[in-house]
Amino acid sequence: MKNSTDFFRDEIRNGFYMPTAIKQSLAAQLEVLSIIDSICTKHDIMYFADWGSLLGAVRHGGIIPWDDDVDICMKRDDYNKFRAVADAELPENYVIHDYERKENHWLFLSRVVNNSHVSFDEDYLLTHHNFPWLSGVDIFVKDYLYRDPAKEKERCDEIMYILAVAEGIITNDYNPVALRNNLAHLSKKYSYTFPKIEPGRELAVALYKLAELQMARVPEKESDSICQLFPWGLKGNKGEPKEYYESALRLPFEYTAIPVPSSYNKVLSRRYRNYLTIRKGTAAHDYPSYEAQRKQFIESTGADLPKFTFDQNMLSRPPVDKSSGYKTLANECIEGFNLLYDNAVSALASGDTNAFSQALSDSQQLATDLGNTLEYARGAEDPHTQAVVSILERLCETIYKCYQDAHTLAPIKDDLDELTAAINIHILSRKEVLFLPIGAKEWNTLFPIYRDLCTDSSVDITVIPLPLMFKDFFGKIIMSDEEIEAEEQSQSYPKGVVTGRFSDYDPAFHCPDRIYIQFPYDGTNPCLTVPGTFYAKELLPYTEDLIYLPIGASTEFTDKDHIDQALLTYYVNAPGVILSDHVYVQSDNIREQYINSLSSFAGEGSRDFWAKKITARPDLFRLASTCSETNKKELLFCISSYEEFEHGDLFKSAIINRMSVLTAATDKVHISLCTYPAESQDSFVTSLAKEKGIDVIQIDLDSPDSFVSDYDAYYGSASPLVPVFTAQKKPVMIANLDIADS
Repeated sequence: MKNSTDFFRDEIRNGFYMPTAIKQSLAAQLEVLSIIDSICTKHDIMYFADWGSLLGAVRHGGIIPWDDDVDICMKRDDYNKFRAVADAELPENYVIHDYERKENHWLFLSRVVNNSHVSFDEDYLLTHHNFPWLSGVDIFVKDYLYRDPAKEKERCDEIMYILAVAEGIITNDYNPVALRNNLAHLSKKYSYTFPKIEPGRELAVALYKLAELQMARVPEKESDSICQLFPWGLKGNKGEPKEYYESALRLPFEYTAIPVPSSYNKVLSRRYRNYLTIRKGTAAHDYPSYEAQRKQFIESTGADLPKFTFDQNMLSRPPVDKSSGYKTLANECIEGFNLLYDNAVSALASGDTNAFSQALSDSQQLATDLGNTLEYARGAEDPHTQAVVSILERLCETIYKCYQDAHTLAPIKDDLDELTAAINIHILSRKEVLFLPIGAKEWNTLFPIYRDLCTDSSVDITVIPLPLMFKDFFGKIIMSDEEIEAEEQSQSYPKGVVTGRFSDYDPAFHCPDRIYIQFPYDGTNPCLTVPGTFYAKELLPYTEDLIYLPIGASTEFTDKDHIDQALLTYYVNAPGVILSDHVYVQSDNIREQYINSLSSFAGEGSRDFWAKKITARPDLFRLASTCSETNKKELLFCISSYEEFEHGDLFKSAIINRMSVLTAATDKVHISLCTYPAESQDSFVTSLAKEKGIDVIQIDLDSPDSFVSDYDAYYGSASPLVPVFTAQKKPVMIANLDIADS
């Protein structure tokens, strides 16, 4: 498991918001995939990413953001090898769901699952990032098809007949005489012995086994194509060329890698045509997949699982309390100085030398305390601190002189008047704005506000990066101080952005006039948190304006986009959004989605409250381009590994030709080359690029939006960068060697 919070943090991927809760589920599946992969590696078993996982690996470098399961496939012989060793090799708590072992699993696929039951065991939760639900990987089986379409149809009809008999038993809808006749016919036709039992689950399983034998009956040498027979082959699908599944290569998949067919471009083009075009659909199951388990668990146990709920008191803002703020203390010091001055004047007039000395001594101590307070609050090098401290130092000297020659206190009064004016100018009248970003990538949303404030000389800006920290199921932080400091990512912020440490900043002491936050959860995120001092509910009493901004812009969606709507309940119906004084979002449409979600959560009577709170600020969510402002365009040239597998000997000549054409235009275009997946610096492609004077760079899938912002256009192979360029409305040109050859 990747030992970082980066994987689990909320993320906007290809315009789709993926909250931590979805990442927990995905992490559990990736752990299962890792176990399967180790078994397959040990026993020389070939498997491939399939369906959404194949498309995700190629197009996204991981799971499709709006999908939440992992699918793989195996050829029949490999599947049989896997099943033969799986029980002995899988961890003790793992189970396999199939039609023989799992009730109501009448499917011809196996699901490797990480536990036999939902577990809230404390040790289990600690090793599974607080995710108690069952999670697994589906294994689909591919069988060979007859070359003769008539024979294939005959085979499929036979399988459908067997399954129809089984269905009658499963649904308890059969004629006993007809069933006996059907079983006798099947037994004779396939020399297959059924168990001598009454019709029931065991007999249905026997029929499924018979159907599976017929699926596996075509030898590889008698076939040119391969197919997942149930359900696609049985529905007339002609399958795929078997050579597509003769070799595999590994592509990045989240924080790991997954094997895909070497000719994955052909596989996906055949299935989906233009597979690089994103068409966000609906999941083929309930989304998120674990939610059904949660509901079933609550219904069956009556358990009261942790869940954030709305309270009407959340609509009432607590009063601002600045009593502990350093500005309040500074103002009180001015009052204290004036009182001590009056006491000194009275003592001098009455001849009370003790009272006179005490008043002057207390004044000097107060000056020292105020200077220390300001240096602690603002820093000793701050020019406004220095302006006040210099007067305080002069005041102390004046007090000493007056103590030595006590005939008049007028010089002290002059210094106090100057000090009062200085504190008003340099301390009290200045505004402090606090930014609380949760990461260097997330800072992009806050940066436009920060940039504009930097031009206002009356504003003090403080940037405190908040670390995202792992917590256990009960909320206890489970990271070391060193790990927490690393999670602040202070060195990753843009040059010129001065950051402080959260441990050195006390909101009650600073009482900033405005605070910008990005973490919506307070303590409700299922496995991550920020320091509790910086929860929205803790900040609210110390500022007059708490403003929440999401971590970035998503694609626009409506109430018909059910997956997006389901996820709103995680990151919108959350304390940070509800408690903030203002919420800034990317558009009027998204504003309406927020209002609808919060009104549903808090009651329709609260709609006007949310409408006043939430504002569309599209100016804050535009991705800044870092492209050169010269006449030269920045072109990213990407070559993916499938091209060599699909085109063989033609590949090298095609790449040479492409690079020659591109380098002929270097007076107008600056070219950078990357490979997907990354190749060594001495590979044919990278060596040729260097020879041609083309910059060779590493593809960055950790921060794809920022990476792509450096370029004006994309050319080359299909890769996970294509959807990112498309989302940023930049030209994409996919090289097609087949067209060039023809």
